[in-house]
Amino acid sequence: MTSFSTLRVSLVFPLGLMLVVGHVSAASGSAAARAPLVVSRVHAQDLPGKALYLEHCKVCHGVEGVPSKLVAKRFAKIPNLSDSTFLGKRSDDSIVVVLQRGVGRDMKPFADKLSLEQMRAVVAYVRTLVKAH
Repeated sequence: MTSFSTLRVSLVFPLGLMLVVGHVSAASGSAAARAPLVVSRVHAQDLPGKALYLEHCKVCHGVEGVPSKLVAKRFAKIPNLSDSTFLGKRSDDSIVVVLQRGVGRDMKPFADKLSLEQMRAVVAYVRTLVKAH
């Protein structure tokens, strides 16, 4: 399983390498070296939290963060995790606390199943589920 620090290294190293290569190329004065450096966005499928979310969260919150009608009927307060208003009002730390402690009888705690690092990875992935309004 990929750790958060591994993710950081896998994102930082290529970026640093691109900057060094870009600097060396710029020093050579070629036309290609003057072209802007484009860094692609990190895709949700590349985040380690996706696999954890799909394993532990999707059964209630759905693949894309939207609970099914059946689940929403059973758990009236279950949030739509693709709702920017809902997530915009919550910090990453507050979501981690919910993962650690659970919510009443509706959501079991995950403190015994996921490490703090894994919970943060899940939160990072959940943030990618937000749909633009």
